[in-house]
Amino acid sequence: MEIDKKRIEWIDTAKGLGIICIIVSHFNLESINAEWFRAIIQIFDVPLFFFLSGYMFKENLDFKSFLLKKTKSLVVPYFCIGAFLLLFNFAFKYGFSFTTDFLKEIVKFFMARRMFTIWFFVALFFSELIFYFLVKYLKKVKKIFLAVVFLTVLIFVYYEIMGNVFPKLMMLPVNLDISVASLPFMFAGYFLRKNKKMSSFVFKKQNFKYVFPLCSILGVLLALINYFVTGKCLNMYLCEYGIKLISYTASVFAVIGAILLSKKIRIKTFTYIGRNSVVYFTLHQTIFMPVSEFVLKKLNVFTTNSLADKYMFMFVDFVLVLLFCTAVSVCVNEIKLRFALNKKILAKK
Repeated sequence: MEIDKKRIEWIDTAKGLGIICIIVSHFNLESINAEWFRAIIQIFDVPLFFFLSGYMFKENLDFKSFLLKKTKSLVVPYFCIGAFLLLFNFAFKYGFSFTTDFLKEIVKFFMARRMFTIWFFVALFFSELIFYFLVKYLKKVKKIFLAVVFLTVLIFVYYEIMGNVFPKLMMLPVNLDISVASLPFMFAGYFLRKNKKMSSFVFKKQNFKYVFPLCSILGVLLALINYFVTGKCLNMYLCEYGIKLISYTASVFAVIGAILLSKKIRIKTFTYIGRNSVVYFTLHQTIFMPVSEFVLKKLNVFTTNSLADKYMFMFVDFVLVLLFCTAVSVCVNEIKLRFALNKKILAKK
């Protein structure tokens, strides 16, 4: 199948859109009174990646092949990039000093708790692992759905109990709580692909003018209702979901809207970012946001407290972060290309 050998452009575009939204959500939107905007973008930015994982899920792999594939694509990057980010913090944040805070970061890293943006790799790894067993052993879509509902309810009961008794224990090691809470998104993507009638209706070109605005409006509207009623955005990192049923419903609608938009538009920038999503996702917050803010403050531009300056500071900051990430991705791709060419040359000898 082409899925195995060739990247699917609309999936890369969707990932690029998701990455851009994630980066925007990490800026201080409260300073420009735009917390409501965070509520809109967070309703789909991270759920989109779980949804796409479910959509692309391959149940034909044996467990060994599946485990090796996911270890290579998720666990290895977690440790490699995490080690790099730890060294970066050790040098620039802690001044090469083994402080208590730095040692705590090391412990968090090896326990795979909430850390930097790489927490997502471990959460997705265990989410895919759980989903693999559900699909492999339950087989029928209805049974998988009931199991997903049961596990999701279970994790929210756990959140409720621990939130009132031991708040610090809400976030489980290896981000297992997020892995379970993300299962509905994975199932939604999986179900959309499996249900041919629904997928053909949703993705039919003639239906775009109806399905896209309907899904987008419902997603945004429900996200805002959830935010203004509860005062919370969907934030899986912080275990915040507001009204759960509304959050999940809004997310699925918004994600489908984002996917339909990605299928319709042809923006090379989004596609490029999606193809190099690991670089943008892992480096933007820990490294390049502090660097770009430092540069702008040194240049003493847009430093007043006026709303216009705050908007401009954030916009230029955002552009610089993207440029820094792009520079790194170009270098990484060049190294990969040279390594691949050298490998081919050596194989011919």
